[in-house]
Amino acid sequence: MLLKGLDEIAFGVFNSMDDETVKSVYLMNNQTGGPTQFQVQNTSPTVTQVYAGDALFRVSGKGNGQITSTIAIEDIPAETLHALLGYEKDKDSGLWVVGKDTALVAGCVYARSHDANDQKAWIGLLKGVFTRGDINPQTNQAQETDATDSLTFTAMNRAADGYAYFEGLESENVTEESVQKFVFPNFTGKVNDGIETSGANNAPGSGATGSGAASSAAASSAS
Repeated sequence: MLLKGLDEIAFGVFNSMDDETVKSVYLMNNQTGGPTQFQVQNTSPTVTQVYAGDALFRVSGKGNGQITSTIAIEDIPAETLHALLGYEKDKDSGLWVVGKDTALVAGCVYARSHDANDQKAWIGLLKGVFTRGDINPQTNQAQETDATDSLTFTAMNRAADGYAYFEGLESENVTEESVQKFVFPNFTGKVNDGIETSGANNAPGSGATGSGAASSAAASSAS
């Protein structure tokens, strides 16, 4: 499936690792954040080769691999970044801090692109945790040197259905709304709640995210 461009990335935050209800959704597009990369690795299972009779006898593999995603955002809002990483605000200094009690945040994420025919295409990961890449500001040279944001999403299988990864192309049954319902189950809140945004373009696709059942986007699951 050829993919062209990267329109948006939407993050969902679960109530907890055990409670997969989505409590918050953060949308990054050309109005907020500015997504530049959404790379997914290891969707396929590990292949085991079995030899017998001096030759390859069979090949086995089932479920999904150890899936990760590398996500690059030009300028993710600080509130979104801290919510995804579980940073805490120190009540005395007002600074965001990480310490011995900081816990990983469970959630989900999807990206929207286009196929060769300019139809909408979605790929995403249905459960996992967010971690941060290097923080590496550097001196300006003749031109300014930017230090952009990078996240790694380490995926796992969603308890509700065993799915880990999905992809889908726009069709009569696969729409923006159906994808949102599949990825963000039971979410009824406001997208980018508390985040400074630029207006209408900060609702995923063409409408608000709501509650509902799964879409018919293709999904992979473990055994």
